[in-house]
Amino acid sequence: MSGLWRYLVVTPLAVLLGCAVQPSVAPEGATTPAAAAAGAAGGVAAVGVAGVLATAAAKWKQVYSTDFPVDAPLGSFSGCQASTYTCTGLPAALQSQWWAYPDGWSDTATQRDMRVGGYYSPSTTVWIADGVMNIRMWRGTGSVHSAALLPKAAMDRTYGKYVETFRVVHPAPGFKSAHMLWAGHPTDGSAHEIDFPEAGWGVAIKAFVHYATHRPYFHTDTPIDSTWHTTIIEWTPRGLSLYLDGKLVGSQTGRVSDVPMRWILQNETQTDGAAFPHVNSSSTMQIKYVAYYSWAG
Repeated sequence: MSGLWRYLVVTPLAVLLGCAVQPSVAPEGATTPAAAAAGAAGGVAAVGVAGVLATAAAKWKQVYSTDFPVDAPLGSFSGCQASTYTCTGLPAALQSQWWAYPDGWSDTATQRDMRVGGYYSPSTTVWIADGVMNIRMWRGTGSVHSAALLPKAAMDRTYGKYVETFRVVHPAPGFKSAHMLWAGHPTDGSAHEIDFPEAGWGVAIKAFVHYATHRPYFHTDTPIDSTWHTTIIEWTPRGLSLYLDGKLVGSQTGRVSDVPMRWILQNETQTDGAAFPHVNSSSTMQIKYVAYYSWAG
């Protein structure tokens, strides 16, 4: 995780979520149309994730879910402020739901002085249309234009279930995702970062759990590609379980972390040196379902 968060001014979660819930958010305990129809659409139910959710329903309370019914044209994710966690260019119905790293923040590759790096640019990369959030990363002849999105309902939460359904329409080398739970740098031995899914676009999905002294990881044979995939992170006081398309990818038992974390859908320049975005290239991730459940066990 980058050092960008040192710029943030901490705002109480109650302030962020003080607005009334907008129509595009499913109320607690409800199911969105996308989740109900996922079997037909090749999404959540079709890959067996609905069974995972139903089996463990007693442990979780749904706080937020969306299948993106409110459109936001390209350019809407603008005016993003770290001091208030708002993007003033968004439609009113979405301002209480989403925040993005502001234009101009350097991505991880840039901070590491890699040969090709990027800068977050939500105003030129992100839009919502036809029930899908689109994240089009691109490079002209210079830096990569990256994007990191945060569902506000899942900011600064201790424990939870985090669900998303996504694909990359035409994967291009050099772009990557590291969707994560992030807590800064706790000093009590807690994990400070849980990355899942993480991979270059077109590359097999992995998961990483970052502690101060070690970094366990899990790998799959499933790439981030044009097929819809669903990931689930289940983080509880008793451990961590990670699911991809309804199958357990990895788990840890016992205390993993008990400090508040933020869910960050981070997409940026690939950082392992295996590939860099070509000049005048682009690639688009689509996300059609996002949900956060609080721990009620």
